[in-house]
Amino acid sequence: MLEERKLFVAGLPQQTREGDLRGHFARYGEVVHTRVVLDMASGNSRGFGFVEFADEAATLRALADDEMPNHVFRGRKVMVMEDLLIIHVMLMEDQLDISMILWVLTIMLKIIAKLLLSTSIPQIPQRNDLLRQRRSWMGRR
Repeated sequence: MLEERKLFVAGLPQQTREGDLRGHFARYGEVVHTRVVLDMASGNSRGFGFVEFADEAATLRALADDEMPNHVFRGRKVMVMEDLLIIHVMLMEDQLDISMILWVLTIMLKIIAKLLLSTSIPQIPQRNDLLRQRRSWMGRR
């Protein structure tokens, strides 16, 4: 069964520690476990970590769209999403059935949509604007 109480946090500053994660996410509910993945050589954060809550409701509060701008560590906005590590393990062990695959695809589409919505999309010029530009290039008004 997939764990719906865990979050993956990406883009953490190098100085981030487990206490920082616990302190930040405690506002959403009881934090059971935190883990910041560290570089073995330097001891600094590798830029990502995991948070586990006592209940699913806290996870949903932390993932709410209006909370995304509040996930900032040392001035850096981080990306928070459902923990996909368990999905990776299940894929490696060939334990996914069709319903799990559809669930994984849904999560991936949510992530892609968030990434697309977070980037600025250039405005497409209207047809009249293009005609005016073309006329000005040709020396007409």
